[in-house]
Amino acid sequence: GKVGSVQRTSLRRDVASFTALRYVKNKLHNTIFRIDQSFTPQTKNCIYIIFCFRCGKQYVGETKNTIRMRVWQHTYNIRNGKELHTPLVNHFMLHGLPALRVAGLQSYSWWSDTQRKSNERRWIYRLQTIAPNGLNIKY
Repeated sequence: GKVGSVQRTSLRRDVASFTALRYVKNKLHNTIFRIDQSFTPQTKNCIYIIFCFRCGKQYVGETKNTIRMRVWQHTYNIRNGKELHTPLVNHFMLHGLPALRVAGLQSYSWWSDTQRKSNERRWIYRLQTIAPNGLNIKY
């Protein structure tokens, strides 16, 4: 049926945006950080990076859920113009959803919510992804 085919294509599109990175770069100072772990769209309890394939702008996020599910939430917001106050949604409404790429940065199954969030902050400062340099919001 129609619903099934719509769901299949949107899931395929989400997986197509997933990429594996060995390194990630602080665009401001050209400093490079190694990514030692392997990730799949199913990786849970992790820090991830979303970047724009067109211009290289970066966003660091964290999720207890799978990367795939979290990215689906972001893409839903972009497609539907939700969370318009965020640099992330605004950016991909401008540069287009096909430019969105996502990769894992760090993951430990044993992380508590607090540990995960503090590691997210560490990556945000490491890569300096706070707007306007990147797509994160200061919090």
